[in-house]
Amino acid sequence: MLAVTLPAVTLAQSGLFDSIKQSPEEASRLCNYFSSLNQKSISAYSAQAINQIALARNISVTEAEVLVTYVVGLSCPGVR
Repeated sequence: MLAVTLPAVTLAQSGLFDSIKQSPEEASRLCNYFSSLNQKSISAYSAQAINQIALARNISVTEAEVLVTYVVGLSCPGVR
């Protein structure tokens, strides 16, 4: 039998995604935050936005990058 090991970040991402899937309100709040950044000419993918999400959720910057990409891609049309 072949054992497959998954990096810790992969395992954590599923929990991050689940929290967004189970709470459309959370996705909406994040979209509003990203939209407010866009109004200031700041991208949702900027270091500022990624770092803020990482700090607020107590996750790594890499996890925050994945979370932002996931939320924007699925829930935030028009956000850049």
